[in-house]
Amino acid sequence: MLRKSKAIGIILFCIIMVACNSVSNESANLKDEKVSIEKQEPYNVPQTIEEILASKPGIYSGDKFDINKIEKELEKYSPMKPEEAFALMLSLVAEDYRPFKKAFDAFDTEHQLTDGPDIATGVDFTPEKLNVAILLDASGSMATEVPGGVKMDLAKEAVQSFASNLPEEANVSLRVYGHKGSNSQQDKAVSCESNEVIYEADTYEDDRFQKALDTVKPTGWTPIAAAIKSARKDLDAKAEKARNLVYVVSDGEETCGGDPVKEAKALNESDIQAMVNIIGFDVDDKGQRELKEVAEAGGGVYETVNTKEELQTFMEEEREKIEMAWQVWKDESYSSIGKQSSDKYETLMDLEDDFYRTLSREEDNIYKTYAIIAERELIFSDDNIISDLIKERRGKLKDYVDEFYKEIKKRIEEDKQNSINEIENKR
Repeated sequence: MLRKSKAIGIILFCIIMVACNSVSNESANLKDEKVSIEKQEPYNVPQTIEEILASKPGIYSGDKFDINKIEKELEKYSPMKPEEAFALMLSLVAEDYRPFKKAFDAFDTEHQLTDGPDIATGVDFTPEKLNVAILLDASGSMATEVPGGVKMDLAKEAVQSFASNLPEEANVSLRVYGHKGSNSQQDKAVSCESNEVIYEADTYEDDRFQKALDTVKPTGWTPIAAAIKSARKDLDAKAEKARNLVYVVSDGEETCGGDPVKEAKALNESDIQAMVNIIGFDVDDKGQRELKEVAEAGGGVYETVNTKEELQTFMEEEREKIEMAWQVWKDESYSSIGKQSSDKYETLMDLEDDFYRTLSREEDNIYKTYAIIAERELIFSDDNIISDLIKERRGKLKDYVDEFYKEIKKRIEEDKQNSINEIENKR
């Protein structure tokens, strides 16, 4: 009996010791956890707007906000200073402003403007300037008369009228061919070699252009192929980012053994993509067929004229075609600039709205978290310090977005006006 009582006593003693050890261990764990919390690194509250914009978001920010998880998270903490509590709240629910900073910094305020009208349909670039090379036939047959006067005189009048009414910024050149020797057999070689530019590619100057025309006399043969080939030199110096047009005025077919179809095709398919147009002045059927083939090979148009009025009408229509192309470009450019500006403002306003929605969400979530912290008395003292910190953070973010909005809006307007000025200058 004594032995049995002794055994029971030993068992009860062991149970009591185990229980005591368990309580002791639990207390030690709680103590260790508290010590761990007290020893953790202090939170850093972003002070400057640059620091705020560069900070990582809280673990429960934005769509990840979960009040239950935040309550559970706060169970780990003991009372702390207001600044520490504010830092803790930011570590939980602060929003991510880095994408906004990136979007504002990269905001494109520039308006894109095409360089100029595509005067020739089907060519896949838009020119910055216009170059026009005029090739004038000075063969002996240009001395004959048609209704309205001598062909050469009428051609000169039409050419000068055409050149003088081109856009002011256009470069124009004048080349004559067949103007030396005579149209006799013995002077054929000399005449077929005669092919020179008498007004080098430049903007139009009335007196200088007229003086160049005055030197031209109808005398020789008709080296059209050589003139077209040489026109490349007239255009090359001004050819970069340009629409290049060639106008050949001739009263007959090639008479010097050249191949104008080949040369027109080569010029049109070259890197400057010049369009070769032919005006046949009082040309017979055979000549018309050849000249039409030349124009087709050069990617241009052929037109037969037989009188002064017809020549002037065609040249005026060509000038109006160029003028209309620039007018259409101008109208479309104004419309494009207006739409681009409107789209930029819409994008900017959307970005600003998203920013303010994010800021309001952050402020709302901070106050919700603050309410839990206050309820659990996790702040030593407050005296509105937390509210002041929240307002200060909001103020810095609001000032930032307002200033950036005004700056970007200003840049959009400035670039829009620069684009409008560019349209007017090119016009």
